[in-house]
Amino acid sequence: MAGYNRFDDFVNKLGNKVLLEEKINRTIGNKWFRIKVSTKLADKTGYIDSNYPIASDLVKKYANNTKPYWCKKDIEDATNAAADRIVAFIFGKQ
Repeated sequence: MAGYNRFDDFVNKLGNKVLLEEKINRTIGNKWFRIKVSTKLADKTGYIDSNYPIASDLVKKYANNTKPYWCKKDIEDATNAAADRIVAFIFGKQ
């Protein structure tokens, strides 16, 4: 169970969450990251059709990568970036 707890700690970090439109969020479920960044909504999954910057930035970042992976370091970096955006928003800092 110790390995599961470490995985659970990362999978539930803020940096591993993406705000999405309701229709996309419902259809995307727990698909693999590769599918999320490379599949259109018409295919019932995908960040490609999202109007939200975080999702569309991920699509752009991984557009030319045939096997994109979302790893522990990506989650840590995204968590730090989200924390910085929240602090900037609350305290009006840039």
